Amino acid sequence: MLGSLPWLPGWAKHAGVGRPVSAPVQPSARWQDVLELVAAIVLARDGLRALAYKTATPSPPCFVNPLHGPGSKVIGRSRFREFLPQSHSQMPACAACARRHDVGMRVLRLPDSDGQLWPYFRFSGFWTRTGFGAFEPDFPRRVLEHLGVG
Repeated sequence: MLGSLPWLPGWAKHAGVGRPVSAPVQPSARWQDVLELVAAIVLARDGLRALAYKTATPSPPCFVNPLHGPGSKVIGRSRFREFLPQSHSQMPACAACARRHDVGMRVLRLPDSDGQLWPYFRFSGFWTRTGFGAFEPDFPRRVLEHLGVG
């Protein structure tokens, strides 16, 4: 158990992780997926903000581009000209994206298997379904469940 390891800082002992996450010895397609890399960056920043502000629930990321950081404003789906998840009419956005009438040029685009760039929310999976935390009020718990460590 991580909680019994004396060399971990106090906050890590209470991070909700009961056991280490298993990882391959060598990188594979599963561990080099672009969505996974974006998620790692977003989650690391969330963790740093949670520590800095002493909160268990950091602000959701900018839906337009989760790499922009936390969303400080709310925008409507009418700001997008591209396909969006139908279940969400409002989403968090960083201040810079919230000022734009059409946020299409600011959307994070990722390559598909052919190298063609698409808005990240066009891909399927846990990270895009949750908007990297934009649509999940208890995102830290959901991530732990998704990774099998919660």
